[in-house]
Amino acid sequence: MDWITNKTLKRHWFSHWGRLSVILLIGWIGAVSTFFLSLMTGWFFDLMYQNSISKSELLADFGLRVGSLQQFFGILGLVILLKFFLHFWERQLIRTKAEKFNFDLMQRLFRRQLQWTSDYYNKNGFGKYLLRYSGDQLSVRNMLCNGFHRGLRDAFFLLTGLGLLVYLNPYWTLTIVATLLIVSPVAFFLDSKQIPWTISKRNKKSLVLKYVTETFSNQKGDFTKSDRIKISTAFQEKSQQSLRVNLQYQFWENSRLAWVAILGPLLTFSLLAAISFAPDTKESPGQLLAFMLVIGAMAPAIRSISKTPSIIAKGMISLRKIEVLIKKKTPLTYSEKSKTDKEAKQGSESTKTESLETDQKLVFLEFGPQVQN
Repeated sequence: MDWITNKTLKRHWFSHWGRLSVILLIGWIGAVSTFFLSLMTGWFFDLMYQNSISKSELLADFGLRVGSLQQFFGILGLVILLKFFLHFWERQLIRTKAEKFNFDLMQRLFRRQLQWTSDYYNKNGFGKYLLRYSGDQLSVRNMLCNGFHRGLRDAFFLLTGLGLLVYLNPYWTLTIVATLLIVSPVAFFLDSKQIPWTISKRNKKSLVLKYVTETFSNQKGDFTKSDRIKISTAFQEKSQQSLRVNLQYQFWENSRLAWVAILGPLLTFSLLAAISFAPDTKESPGQLLAFMLVIGAMAPAIRSISKTPSIIAKGMISLRKIEVLIKKKTPLTYSEKSKTDKEAKQGSESTKTESLETDQKLVFLEFGPQVQN
């Protein structure tokens, strides 16, 4: 939870809470329209087959009714069109905001690196810093868009869906919530096992990139056979280390994704089992279908929000690496040294001038003014 106290995020992201709230509202409205589209099919059954399946009863409770197929298709088309524009503007606005955040971050980093000495680059190389401008930048953007924004939007969407489920059947809703509380610790456990390998994977990848960059940037001529063997062996060793770490990372990542994939079917299983063991709680088939349609609409958001902690953790790893370089203290650059030398020189000249003026004053006092005859 260190992202809450991070100064870079507080100053350059969370401080724009007004605009972020508007984007969040746009995304939430677009997401909630999914419920409406699912339940609207009840109107079609009522109009086409004169057979209410209870899906439209929930809409009727909110005063929403249609009287003809033309009206139904007109409303359906408008909702689809509205969802398109809301989804477009949500992505456009939040990604633009994230890109501007990254732009300012990269400008600060680049200006700071311009102050570093050539000796520092010769000693530390520059290959490992390339990822700060590529892979780490993508991780930060993913954290802002899919971590903070989408995670919060999905949370509000799920709360809205939970309200609909309680309205339909409180007992069934309690079963769904209990199932989520039981399975959630597994997802958090998998995330906690994956994060250390995420850090290690990126460090190993950075070392490989650094080695490749320095190998070819320092090339003065054609490589001899012995040089090629030596360089290839070193590259293979670094690549194998990166591969081993990456395979461990993929194991935990695939385990987490597999667990998330069965979350929807697991909720359906628990719901049907609860109905089977408590027959007194069962309602009409239409109401059960409406309930399951709402759960089906919520399932992608549940899968998405389960990934949020991992996305934020990966983004914070990249952001901290960039912040370390921005705050890094290195020896003065040539320009700064020249400025310091110039100031010292000016100070020395000023001292000489003051000394000369003092000598002239002493001469004047000793011999007095020269009078010409």
